[in-house]
Amino acid sequence: MIHRTGHLLTIFGLFVSLATHGHAQSLPLQGFLPPVPEASVSPVVGMMNAGRYDEALDLLERENARRSAAPAVRALFAHVLLEIGQYDRALEMVTEGDGTSPTQELAFSAGSLLWSVGRSREAEDAFRIAMAGSGPYRHLARLNLAVLLWEKGQREEATPLFDSFIDLYNDADADLPAHDLVAVGIAVEYLGISNSDLFQDALMAFDEAAEADPESLLPDILVGELFLEKYRATDAREAIRPVLEANPRSPRGLLAQARILEFEGVGGAVPLVRQALEVNPAYPDAWAFLASRHLMTGDPAEAVEAAETALETNPAHLEALSV
Repeated sequence: MIHRTGHLLTIFGLFVSLATHGHAQSLPLQGFLPPVPEASVSPVVGMMNAGRYDEALDLLERENARRSAAPAVRALFAHVLLEIGQYDRALEMVTEGDGTSPTQELAFSAGSLLWSVGRSREAEDAFRIAMAGSGPYRHLARLNLAVLLWEKGQREEATPLFDSFIDLYNDADADLPAHDLVAVGIAVEYLGISNSDLFQDALMAFDEAAEADPESLLPDILVGELFLEKYRATDAREAIRPVLEANPRSPRGLLAQARILEFEGVGGAVPLVRQALEVNPAYPDAWAFLASRHLMTGDPAEAVEAAETALETNPAHLEALSV
């Protein structure tokens, strides 16, 4: 169990097929909005959490045109662009002309974006840069690197990285920030693939993250996805409900709710996914979900079309490739 007495978690049998992990873990790309250093862009946080993406973009456009934006503002801009599927423009926001990122904070954003579009080798390089310094997202960068390596089959390198989050939690002298608690929770999920007792530890970390940042919707989304992975649809629905109440346009929230309905065998999943695609027309997870569903309902042509649409954004998307 995770605790703060300095003892380390004992890990058993971690080298298990990725298939036993259920759905692929989504990387927490800016799941917590970057620290906003200036009052001029502080309203963006509320706009994002309410699904008012156009307003957020308008404000950031004005700020960016007024002068060269600070790295944290550029990262915030990239987050909004990612949410609505403008991946290329988001990458331009956090990289220079040669493709590099000028700060460790922007390297984290770039790595997450590169991973989202299937450029795993470049993403790995960016994460290693971001985790090497003392920036606010160095732990999330390490977590993202561990997930990337795990899903590439490099389990022996990924496992110690996941394990390091037990030390991060146990050795903290003060309360961890919300984004670090999210990293702890996801790391424990992976460490618990062969130890179901760790399910509660992951939930605890996500609950603490929600307490640390009540405005963020990510902890509830992660809790809902974790419950669904454990076949607890009722609990998953209760976790996702406040997400969609706060932001009825959240693409990840809408997809999570669609997966819950599909698991329960009731109608309504496809319309929810279509709503997610209205916000982010290039959302590969949503297109892959539609592809899998078309395949199950005996429409291979529609399945291939949806899978190919997902692969246009992320050529390495496993679910779409499977279809």
